[in-house]
Amino acid sequence: MEKLDYIVVGGGMAGGRAAENARKADDKGSILLLTEEPFAPYERPPLSKGYLRGTEDLSHVYLRDEDFWAENRVEVRTGARVTALLPAEKQVRLADGSTLGYG
Repeated sequence: MEKLDYIVVGGGMAGGRAAENARKADDKGSILLLTEEPFAPYERPPLSKGYLRGTEDLSHVYLRDEDFWAENRVEVRTGARVTALLPAEKQVRLADGSTLGYG
């Protein structure tokens, strides 16, 4: 079983900010951000208000660019659906049957 220091579930703005803040609090810990979406963390309001109307470029929708996540050593795993949170065991179960540990 893969074990990480921090696992963030969700690729929206809150999940992205949680990963950023985990890095600020711990510059050495391993951080994994899991999102079922096929994209890195993005902001939904600009997506619906700007990009879909054609008034903003897609780059304005993403919370951070890919380089930010790499430079800050945050692994973003897209297409990863979480099916169970097991806090007593400090584990997260994914739809593919794998289990990740944290803490």
